[in-house]
Amino acid sequence: MTTTIAATTYYIDARCGDDTHCGTTPDSAWRTLAKVNATTFQPGDRILLAAGSAWTGMLHPLGSGQPGMPITISSFGSGPKPVIDGGGSPAAIWLEDQQHWVIDNLELRNTTTNRMITGYLSGKHKEEGKETQVPGLRSGIVVRASGTERMAGLRITNCDIHSIQGSSWRLSMPGMYDNAGIHISTIAPFDEVTIENNHIHDLDTIGMIVWVGTGTNAHNWQANDSALWGRRLIVRGNRIVKTGADGMIVGSSDGALIEHNVCYDAGINAEKTQDVSGNAGNDEMHIAGIWCIASKDAVFQYNECARTRVFAHPADSEAWNVDMGCRGTITYQYNYSHDNSGGTLMIMNWNPYLDNVVFRYNISQNDGRHNKLGRQLAMYEHPGQMFKNAEFYNNVFVNTVDDKGFGMGDCEGVSYRNNIFYWHLPGSQVGPQEHWPSAYPKRAVFEANCFAGHEPLVNDLKKLVADAKFAEPPGKGGDGVVTVAGYQLQPDSPCRVAGVLIPDNGGRDFFGNPLPTQAPLAIGAHQPR
Repeated sequence: MTTTIAATTYYIDARCGDDTHCGTTPDSAWRTLAKVNATTFQPGDRILLAAGSAWTGMLHPLGSGQPGMPITISSFGSGPKPVIDGGGSPAAIWLEDQQHWVIDNLELRNTTTNRMITGYLSGKHKEEGKETQVPGLRSGIVVRASGTERMAGLRITNCDIHSIQGSSWRLSMPGMYDNAGIHISTIAPFDEVTIENNHIHDLDTIGMIVWVGTGTNAHNWQANDSALWGRRLIVRGNRIVKTGADGMIVGSSDGALIEHNVCYDAGINAEKTQDVSGNAGNDEMHIAGIWCIASKDAVFQYNECARTRVFAHPADSEAWNVDMGCRGTITYQYNYSHDNSGGTLMIMNWNPYLDNVVFRYNISQNDGRHNKLGRQLAMYEHPGQMFKNAEFYNNVFVNTVDDKGFGMGDCEGVSYRNNIFYWHLPGSQVGPQEHWPSAYPKRAVFEANCFAGHEPLVNDLKKLVADAKFAEPPGKGGDGVVTVAGYQLQPDSPCRVAGVLIPDNGGRDFFGNPLPTQAPLAIGAHQPR
């Protein structure tokens, strides 16, 4: 016998509603968040907020949906998105130990007249009982799962999240990893989470965090047990602009797909803080645009990242990052990065489970070297542990803004094939890693790369030292992937037939053209038809 669940739609109107009403028609709508928070909803129910209405406080409805019958929070009527301002609460929307929810088409913010709370500048200060004032934790959306059951079936779509006045202080307790525009942090693994088409902007915190665990403990890189990882995570089509720290962090997930996202000006809203000695300083230096930590087989594709900020004591600030604890193969493909202060990519090879990093058919324009290692491609090797494999092929790296050329980690197990390195400085010669400004390491493998605008000292027997003959002069790309069409090759470019065949290459180039199955391939991110 099949039991049919009767779903109910509830309406909430801050201007015309009344909590004594039944709430089940627009004309009998409820009025307050408190009424919603006191209700346990059933699978398939909908909670619809009136367009043009606004509330202050935290929405924390109760109940769980079920597969195929989520509980939905969205809007009704015509006009601007309904607004929830957390008003200094931990979040504008809070879900905890709840399954199968949809959050859609809302405007969320979290403002306060008093950002500071009593806390500590560091864990050491906490042990010593040295209290001080630090920013409180405030988010737009918080999803928690503290039990042992997987948190399943979450969708967050089409929301405008901004003015989150939380913490960007990295070392303080509490600190920046515990709040974000969207903050999903579970003890048990998550399953089937989609975050799509949201605009997250002008906030003091990280833009988005999705991981298993809490704070800086949200990664277990010593374990290689897939049961501990989240799965079926999709982050797609989100626009993250002007954050106080990182743009997007994905952690503790297996097979995450991160695509068609934009991150501009990560860290631009960070504030000066104090160092752990109480002196004026800036502890937010370890940030990046869009990156993963303790993740397995993640794919980052069709994303754009620009102007990630570097701080007074530079350490990171790259567009992309493969951080500690990652496993399997992490792939960055068909992405565009430009003008990031700390460079293009960082790899932290600090565990034995990372099999490969594939970086292919990406375009990097004028990403800087203002990180701790002074390199656009920064690589950290754990003592005594080599890279198993890191493949950089068919990318375009362009530097038209300074005299520092290119810098990259000098690591065995790393290969560069079919890339274009464009750096033009009259009379320049870029040599081995110890010659500053350095570019091309000696331990890595180089094959069939084009070095345009400069004469390299590099062990590449098939190298091409020539004008790549892009369709437009390099360096003209701006915000938006549509601005980099000029990195396609002219018909007479020597790069069109100078590349080597690479197996399992993804099957398409940056611009969507199919790749041939037989040599020769083109050098660079464009495969002419």
